[in-house]
Amino acid sequence: MRIGFTSFLAAVLLAGNAIAETKVYDCAVNSREDSGWIAEHYIFTLDDATKQSTAESRHHDAAPVEMKIDRKQRYKLTWRANLSGLSGRHYNMVYRATLNPAQNTVKIYAKFTNASLGNRPSGSGTCKVISG
Repeated sequence: MRIGFTSFLAAVLLAGNAIAETKVYDCAVNSREDSGWIAEHYIFTLDDATKQSTAESRHHDAAPVEMKIDRKQRYKLTWRANLSGLSGRHYNMVYRATLNPAQNTVKIYAKFTNASLGNRPSGSGTCKVISG
């Protein structure tokens, strides 16, 4: 079942102390191309203690994210999504993001895994911490 951004944010904020280790970032992203493979808005829920995290956008429901922290203390995030194109064809996507908590910025790249398309969707933007 797909939950909306408002419901998701309310659930995260109401959880309060139960997720004290969890940080939630609300990110506005500008895509470098117009085909729509990069959403304008992402919610990243990151738990440093368990290394469990999720990514959610208007393109896909909350997806599990592989999370790593690099030597510059940036979050390196990878997740998969299955999206439909305008033609109705389904595309398997791998998304990679670098979230810099010191500057509250994000860079996102997408790759088509089941199609040989020439474009490599990407975008960047700013984030704000809404919980944590």
